[in-house]
Parts: sequence; structure tokens; C-alpha cells
Amino acid sequence: MKTYLRGTEGNYEVVMASKDVFSDTVGVVPAGIAIADYSFLKVTSSNDPVTGAPIKVISVDATLKAAGDTAKTKVDSLAAAQASMIKDVYDKLFEVFGSRTAATATAEYETWKEMILTPADYAGGGLKCDHQLNNADDTELFSPGSALDTSGKINSFATRKIEQVKAYGIYRASRKQQYKDAVEAIENP
Repeated sequence: MKTYLRGTEGNYEVVMASKDVFSDTVGVVPAGIAIADYSFLKVTSSNDPVTGAPIKVISVDATLKAAGDTAKTKVDSLAAAQASMIKDVYDKLFEVFGSRTAATATAEYETWKEMILTPADYAGGGLKCDHQLNNADDTELFSPGSALDTSGKINSFATRKIEQVKAYGIYRASRKQQYKDAVEAIENP
């Protein structure tokens, strides 16, 4: 665990490190070394050019910094890949179910399955399609506001929604695999 106390003396910052980092070292670091680079500091022993007394020189270890920058880039890339996958999956979920919640999606799916089994039970319910629903070939099946007032319309609506659920499942599985492949490429370039 690294802990630093910062103070200013002229053009230098005084940096104190906990014992597990630099033993009992108190060092003077040039003000140009950013706090973000403190985890990449290295300490070397030297002698004061004026007094000849032993001193510790603190500098940024370029190798450690480069490794840290690479690790940060990987973490950022992994986070971006995950965020992109989540957004894509939830956008598609909304497109199919009109919601981004699992509970609503499950309820809709179960309702559509029931509509196929007992369309007459739903035909007299005053139901309307609340969004544009096209066939698989992209021709219009129902426009927003279309009455779902017959068993045939209920069956057509529910069957198409179940087809979209299946397509969503395939899309979701494929998109998750794309994410896994991206993670593999990031972690093992």
C-alpha cells in the first residue's frame, strides 16, 4: 500500500512513502512528476554532489509506467467492449419487448405463448398493436393502433412476436460471443 504526503518546497514536492514501499525514505521529487506517476516511482541510492552525503533519488520507472499504461488501456478497452455489448443487447431487448427489464420480457413472452394457445380469450379484449410490427420479410403485419380483435389477428400477432423472441435469443447469444472474442483479443493480443 502506497501512501504519500505532499508538500511544496520551491520547485519540488516532498513525497513520503510508507515503509513497505521505500523503507523509511523521504524523498524530494521534481515537481514535473505527476501524482498519477507516483505508483511508478523508483528509488536509487546516490551521493549528494555538494556534500557527498548519501541520498535517495526518486524518479519515474519508464518500464513500470509503460506496463501500467498498457494495463490501463486494456482495462479501458475491456470496459468499452462490455458497455457496447450491454447497450446492444438491451436495445434489442427493448425493440422486441418494449422494455429493458427481464420481468417484463418474461411476462410478455408468456402472454404471447398463451395468445397462441387460446386466441379467442384475447380477441374480445379490445387489444391494439402499440407499435409497428412487420413480417420477417419486412412487409407490414400490423401498424400502431391496429385492432387485434379476431382470433386470427391475435394468432398472427403472437406468432410474429414469438418469432422475434427467437431472433432476439440468437442475436443475444451471437453478441455475447462477439464480446467474448473481443475480450480474448484484448487480453491476448
